[in-house]
Amino acid sequence: MRWTHVLSSILALCCCVLVAAQATLPVPEGSYTTRSRHYELVTDLPRERARELAAHMDAVNEGYAKRMSSFRKQRPGRSSLAIFAERDTYLEFLRGIGIDGTGSGGMFISGHGLSVLATWINEKPMARTHHVLQHEGLHQFVNERIGSLLPIWANEGLAEYFGEALMVRGRLKTGIASQGRIERIRDLIEEGEALPFEMLIRMTNEEWLRRVRTGEAGSASVLYDQSWAMVHFLVHGDGGRYRSAFEDYLKRVSRNTPSTWAFRDAFGSNDLEPFQKAWERFVLEQWNPDPLSTGVERLEFLAEGINELAKDSELPPTLGGLRSALVAMPFVLIRREHGVYMLQSAEQDELFEAPKPQRRGRRAPTINYILQPGAARPELSIEGLSVPVRIEWNEDGLGGYEIVLG
Repeated sequence: MRWTHVLSSILALCCCVLVAAQATLPVPEGSYTTRSRHYELVTDLPRERARELAAHMDAVNEGYAKRMSSFRKQRPGRSSLAIFAERDTYLEFLRGIGIDGTGSGGMFISGHGLSVLATWINEKPMARTHHVLQHEGLHQFVNERIGSLLPIWANEGLAEYFGEALMVRGRLKTGIASQGRIERIRDLIEEGEALPFEMLIRMTNEEWLRRVRTGEAGSASVLYDQSWAMVHFLVHGDGGRYRSAFEDYLKRVSRNTPSTWAFRDAFGSNDLEPFQKAWERFVLEQWNPDPLSTGVERLEFLAEGINELAKDSELPPTLGGLRSALVAMPFVLIRREHGVYMLQSAEQDELFEAPKPQRRGRRAPTINYILQPGAARPELSIEGLSVPVRIEWNEDGLGGYEIVLG
């Protein structure tokens, strides 16, 4: 069986105490510093690529601020960002501030006057880099406005909420979810594995990390998926009726009110069971997958399959031929999220189909797969979504790619 990995492991260190008591960021050899609207960036990337990523994070930061407008930055100035080409430089940078980043895909570090978001970009799809930056960037945003008081379920749930967002024409589109991830949440509820709300709301950072590290009963996936789904429900569920209460809850915990008390006062009830049932109804009956997010997920699967097939074989001229070749391998894409492995197999027919439109009567989207004579990789796109989505292959012919929206 042929396996491939898309690295999306996120090590979220929201309140890390650094070994080195310094407030100056190291600048590895060959790196430089530059500034954007909201960030001071340490990087070794070509300047055009650095500007693109800094502009992406500026738009993300403005998305955070729009959704969490009640919270002001406690200290003036730009936030710190470190993005490197290679993992080794990323690890060297972290060692320079006393952190062992082995096994991490990116992290936010806070302590001793430092507040920095760091990652690297090579050998992973840009969509994964964006997810890491957006997830960990939320931790940085929260730390600089609320501090360490936000309960971990809300901190990680909000981080995943923004991590799943997509950049469309320079603006962050939030509140979206792919079909695959919604199905995971539904399975969690239907199999009776969802945690009681009260347990999750009371959970300390220490208990959360213990559950993630021990891996008991798939805890990492349950914790992150359920927290993300709860945040999504509180922001968008039942026509947004809970949004203001959720913001009130965040304000209360930011003033050091215990989480369960803050939830009771904000939502007006001690009884969380009816609230959890409303969440379950939302997930099972009302939550519709976003076609754009689903399309991005499927194009990523196809691009990874194409790269794996191209190592040993000629690429087929049609999408049907690609599916047959990947089934014959057989090809499985492994996504590692928060230490948990999620699998997508070429046996799943829907991964070779464009997502269905949300509204009846709209023209069904289509996947376009065109292999030009002599081309190393096919033209690959989905037409008919709210914006076109395509794979843009790197010119070096080695299979690197980006997913471009619009």
